[in-house]
Amino acid sequence: MERSERKDLITDKRRRQIQAAAMKVFSEKGFGKATIPDISREAGIAVGTIYIYFQTKQEILLSILEGHVLIEPLAHFLDKAGEVDDQDLLTLIFEACLKFGFDNVNQFIFLLGEILRDDYIRKMYRKQAVKPAMKIVEDYLRMRMEAGDFSPSLDTEVAARALVGMVIGLVLLYGIEQDKGSRSMQWRRIAGELAHFVLSGLGERMEKEDAGEKGDGLGDIRNGGVA
Repeated sequence: MERSERKDLITDKRRRQIQAAAMKVFSEKGFGKATIPDISREAGIAVGTIYIYFQTKQEILLSILEGHVLIEPLAHFLDKAGEVDDQDLLTLIFEACLKFGFDNVNQFIFLLGEILRDDYIRKMYRKQAVKPAMKIVEDYLRMRMEAGDFSPSLDTEVAARALVGMVIGLVLLYGIEQDKGSRSMQWRRIAGELAHFVLSGLGERMEKEDAGEKGDGLGDIRNGGVA
């Protein structure tokens, strides 16, 4: 292993160590009351070492949000677009996102609360994580539209937000219900059902448009389909 690669591994390991300690401190004390010295004690490293990697606790929180809540699963799996079918691809993405959310539901809810509470964090997260994530999803949807697999009239901005919103909503419901033993709330089963629901809905809409069917769309909604 080259020296630069070894240095990168050490840096990544140290950053994750700090992030894990910070997440524990934030969850226990609240973001507002948490301090860098608190995080250093939890991590078992010097305060000065933390400042090598992060200048403020806001930077630490943003790095946690960017690295774990949205971007990584999307970027990793959507790189495979075109290599596997849409059902498998969406199932993998939903599995990765839901597993993280269900395994870390209390931290997930805390992070979302901080995003909504703190204007600076919300603005930075929107810029550094939400916008890039939405672009990844929208690019994927446009690619499948161009391939003729999704409806040509699909609104990619709305669809992208619906997909992300479904995952966030399911994690929040899991946290509210706290029914971890329920078969209906197993992330792997939900992921497959969610992918099937999304693709079946898109396919149904596309078939109707191809057949030239018109209408106000209310019939589909009443019957549980996608308008």
